[in-house]
Amino acid sequence: MDIEKRLEQLEKRINLLEKKIEQKSIVIKDSNDINKDNARVVSPPRENLPRPLEKKPPTSSSSKYVPRGISRVEASVDSELKAVSNTDKNLVMELKDEDIVKNQLVFGDGLILETNKDGSVKEVKVAQRVKRSEVEALITEKDGKFYAVSQYATHKLLDYDIKTKGVLKGFEVIAILPLGQEKLAKVCVLKETVSTGMHNIHNEKNLEVDSSSTVNKQIKPDPRVLENDDLV
Repeated sequence: MDIEKRLEQLEKRINLLEKKIEQKSIVIKDSNDINKDNARVVSPPRENLPRPLEKKPPTSSSSKYVPRGISRVEASVDSELKAVSNTDKNLVMELKDEDIVKNQLVFGDGLILETNKDGSVKEVKVAQRVKRSEVEALITEKDGKFYAVSQYATHKLLDYDIKTKGVLKGFEVIAILPLGQEKLAKVCVLKETVSTGMHNIHNEKNLEVDSSSTVNKQIKPDPRVLENDDLV
């Protein structure tokens, strides 16, 4: 009898334990469902999520936006009116004659260049101008190239500058040179023409105003026979 009672008691305990286990499993399932529901409620829909901010080009003047494929180079103008990078002295870039003449560049000017992928200069902006000296010079020609001869040196001229200003050999012009560095300027830009030089000098000498008439008379040369006394 004792054994049967004990078995009955064990069965009752087992039944109670099974019921408790079932109740706990139900509670766990309910809590998981509640958490899932809460998570769905708390998390906002994807369409309402804030979009990432788009990168906008800087608006400050010191850091200008540069498109892709374009590089910015800070450079200085050398004595041949070429651009030399401030960070890499071995990087020398050719400037277009039009840009040089348009900006009236001289040796020592500071530039900001926009260059293409191939290294060619796309845009030229003058960041700093050195002081300038306007000097009178005489135009000469040698081997098809024109030069401006000033009191300081002989400066090579750009073909574009010669064509646009219509300068010829013998013209007197004003050359733009760096102040204090005039002798170092191997190439220069012209400001203006002062005189056409030898092209009109003969006509000016052959014209004389007659006091008795208002008409200009051309003086003809009066050659004189050389005497023996002249050949000494």
